Amino acid sequence: MILIFPFSLFSAEIELVSGDKFLGKLVSEDERSYLFRFQDKDYRIPKSELERFDKDKNGSDFSIGLSKVRLRNQSIIVGYLIEEDQDRLILQSQLGFINVEKSKIEKSELNREKNFPPPKKYLVSSLESLNTFLGLGYGIYRSPNLDITLNQLYLNLEPHI
Repeated sequence: MILIFPFSLFSAEIELVSGDKFLGKLVSEDERSYLFRFQDKDYRIPKSELERFDKDKNGSDFSIGLSKVRLRNQSIIVGYLIEEDQDRLILQSQLGFINVEKSKIEKSELNREKNFPPPKKYLVSSLESLNTFLGLGYGIYRSPNLDITLNQLYLNLEPHI
């Protein structure tokens, strides 16, 4: 009897330098990047482009973008829009949750979009996920001693390192 165990993926939260946060699954990691699965697609995200990485977060795939609010007293609040109604906003900032009355806001750049994917530049193509290099070549050989010409068509598959 053969038992097949599914490959284990671990929940993780990444925060890009732009402030966008993504909760998904960590597939693998190497010295330069994380292979991160979000909404059934794989993304290779360089460690140098991350603000934060947290393996202790759990939950289903979710994303949220950073918002900025300038108050009439010139204070600036940067955080994630958690809730909004007619009279107020609730933002999650580094200081915690902040309740802001809309009447006190001078200017706002609110990111209301949720569950958006990571930037396409990180998306792993199906060829990259195979981790294979494909080469096609054509060679001609002519013997100096004999009047024989050999034409070859060959296909080369080798692991990409």
